[in-house]
Amino acid sequence: MRPRSWIVGWGWAMTTAVALARPPMDDNVSRPCPAPSVPLIPCLCEDRPALLPVPETQTTPPDTRPDTGPKIDYDRSLLYLPDTLPESPRTGPVTPDPETLRIWMAGGLFFGWSSAPSGGPNVLESNGMTTRGVFGTTPPASPFRTGFRFDGGVWLNEPRTFGIEAGSLYLPQAGGSTQVAAGGPTSLLIPVNPTCGCPTRLVSFAGPDRAGVFTADWSSRFVSADIDLWRELYRGDHLRIAGTAGYRFGYLAEDLTARTATMASGAGATRFLDHVGTNNQFHGGQLGLTGGVRTNRWTFDLSGEIALGSVFSTSNLTGSTAMGAHLSPGGIFARPANSGRTESHRFAVLPTVSAQVSRQFSDHGKLFVGYTLHYLTDVVRPGNALGPSGDPGDWGLALRHPVTTADFWVQGVNLGVEWEY
Repeated sequence: MRPRSWIVGWGWAMTTAVALARPPMDDNVSRPCPAPSVPLIPCLCEDRPALLPVPETQTTPPDTRPDTGPKIDYDRSLLYLPDTLPESPRTGPVTPDPETLRIWMAGGLFFGWSSAPSGGPNVLESNGMTTRGVFGTTPPASPFRTGFRFDGGVWLNEPRTFGIEAGSLYLPQAGGSTQVAAGGPTSLLIPVNPTCGCPTRLVSFAGPDRAGVFTADWSSRFVSADIDLWRELYRGDHLRIAGTAGYRFGYLAEDLTARTATMASGAGATRFLDHVGTNNQFHGGQLGLTGGVRTNRWTFDLSGEIALGSVFSTSNLTGSTAMGAHLSPGGIFARPANSGRTESHRFAVLPTVSAQVSRQFSDHGKLFVGYTLHYLTDVVRPGNALGPSGDPGDWGLALRHPVTTADFWVQGVNLGVEWEY
């Protein structure tokens, strides 16, 4: 027991001596912290200086570097850079908002057909056994027509719910021709319609004793134009419906010309010219409805309008006969007593229908293909304007009074381009 007690006493004595020999610690004097004997235990010295106070507001020193880089808009008071740079200003063309486009124009070509005239002077061909009609008994085939279409409009408010639009369709003069020759066993005949109730008889102007050629040419020209106020009625995500109200103009001009040449044996040729022309002008107010469906760059439009008004008609009948150098009034059908001019007017209707598919190819332009139909009622056409002269035994024709009316239609496909800005 004595050796262990000696060791404990000796340790206590050494600890007391070290503590008495160490000078007192001054809190105002900084001393280095001795290295710890155990690396994992942090130093617990209390002689570290106090932390500096954090200012309440931070200021950024002025940037004296030259400004040679791109212009970037960001807050320079930040002490960090943003995760992504702001979008740089655009230098190329800016795509316009479709809602800000105010004016649009469209033009294209029209390919279609129109109704052929019916009636006219009846001319028959006979070979002694059979007789058939060569003109006037059956209408000719509907001719193929080419024309032009122009449309345009302007929006009167920013949401594009109210505007003015105008359009036109122009078909230049076009028609057809019929020609038949006779002589020898073949004869050209004109039926005579007496007013006395007697049986109809046939008069030959070409046959065994004389050769003859009969040619009939007919043509027509059509113009339609309108101007409307456009008002939006409904707008959805893809569907748009609008109503229109405005004025419609229509013009139809037709001509029928018969040329007859005969030549007897040992005699000169005799040439006859008969012409009947009609003009119809329509004026009326119209109402319509139009709708469109749009998906991505494709648009489908369907519209229908009906115009109610009056049509003013004029008919002219003239004829002449040439024998060598001598020219005299009156032809085979247009006798001098029956030639002249008549005017009339009446109520008429002009409906129009159109369907169109278009494809947007740029910010301002689109290509379209569509179908158009115009139908004008109660017009005077050359074949309907003519009737019997009223002279018994005369094969001549005269203008009917009152007039006989018919309908005219034109339909076809139109191709073109539309531009907005």
